[in-house]
Amino acid sequence: MEQVNPTRMELMKKRSQIVLAEQGRDLLKEKMEALIQEFLKIM
Repeated sequence: MEQVNPTRMELMKKRSQIVLAEQGRDLLKEKMEALIQEFLKIM
């Protein structure tokens, strides 16, 4: 596991990484829903 310095700057970096990860998760979720809709249209 990565060592993180307990500083305010590190906290801000980690928070921005979390936001980016959440945006990526949401984008993948939207893509999955769109692919499911396309699949159901075919069937």
